[in-house]
Amino acid sequence: MKLQLTLNSSMSSNDLRPLHLDFKVQNTSIALNWCEALKRLLFKPHLLEKHYNHMGFPTAHRSLENIAKSIHECVEVINNHGWNGRYQITNPLTDNFGQEELNQLHHHFETLIGQVWNRASWFDEATHEAQVAILMLNNYIHEYEYKKRAIQRLKEFGRDRVSSSLVCAFTAAERYDLSKQDLKEFSLERSFGDVYLHYSQLGKTHEEAFNDDDQIVGGENIQGLRYYSGEFDVYLGEDSHQDYQVGYERDFKNWISKQGLEPNNSELRLGEIKVASLTPRKNQKDWSRGDFQEAIAKRDSLTHIRLKEGLKSWQAHFPYSADEVRELMIHYFKNGSWKSI
Repeated sequence: MKLQLTLNSSMSSNDLRPLHLDFKVQNTSIALNWCEALKRLLFKPHLLEKHYNHMGFPTAHRSLENIAKSIHECVEVINNHGWNGRYQITNPLTDNFGQEELNQLHHHFETLIGQVWNRASWFDEATHEAQVAILMLNNYIHEYEYKKRAIQRLKEFGRDRVSSSLVCAFTAAERYDLSKQDLKEFSLERSFGDVYLHYSQLGKTHEEAFNDDDQIVGGENIQGLRYYSGEFDVYLGEDSHQDYQVGYERDFKNWISKQGLEPNNSELRLGEIKVASLTPRKNQKDWSRGDFQEAIAKRDSLTHIRLKEGLKSWQAHFPYSADEVRELMIHYFKNGSWKSI
């Protein structure tokens, strides 16, 4: 089974050719289940949340100032709804967010939305516009975090040590429970070009809370992955190096222990589950990590996703831009469909 992604530039002034990325799907139970879920998403195309695709590309045209503006807009929509004065985000907002400020804003998102298995009444009471603003606030916070860290790593270490990701999330993607067998597939190690199950729930993983030094997030909002869907993330950062990995895992597991948890408990689901890996095309064989990242950064629109098995294929085209996603999401929330807008 093979996965193919096609990326294009949405910039009218750009005459770049499409970029095709090929991936080989692993022959594991969870990878094959993931393929079946993705086939269903492609058969009846769901709304691809394109505003959330490119994460941590320092040279991509969307700047920190652009992302900060999007955060401000979401907060304004949320505060204008206000739940008859019962809820307001009163945090002082700047255009240069620190991690503590982002953690505080993310806590508002957690409060307003709850969990997949325990939705907050705030979200249920909100207008469709406010619901979309709540969801996008989360997306933009993470986009800002990724971008800021990527810019810093570019300055310190050069382009080949920047961590980026392609995040392929869909509105209202169906979720399925992970099995006991699937828990064996979780790993903290990562390799460039690998495809991992998307975090198809709300809140943060233990690893995210650790890396964000988040002292605000509630324990109920720190959860390992419970579900799989057809959604996925492509990791475009450094491979896990043995010396670094040993120290990282030691520090992370010490943090886990300080939370009163057993770091070797498989039920914590630490890390991610790999389902596919990059197979560079002939013209990409000599590309460095930085070459891949730069080529992807220039093409800000994921326009085509295809799964292929022998002569069979399942595919969908996504012709809209990232700027259109907000209105498409609102239309979906109102009508249960986005294609007739």
